[in-house]
Amino acid sequence: MQTIGIIGAGPSGLAALKVVLESAQFKAGKWAVVVFEARETVGGVWYVPLTAVSSPAECL
Repeated sequence: MQTIGIIGAGPSGLAALKVVLESAQFKAGKWAVVVFEARETVGGVWYVPLTAVSSPAECL
């Protein structure tokens, strides 16, 4: 079994993970996958904690 490492769980990393998980090699047990992410959450720069702003007006 080969292990695939994906660096980052932002949009590109999640897209790469989706491709691997849907591949015939992964489904046949030939590949394992590990995602490395520096933060506690996925989403990369697109992740915004809900506590970042207290009202929608602050976003303007």
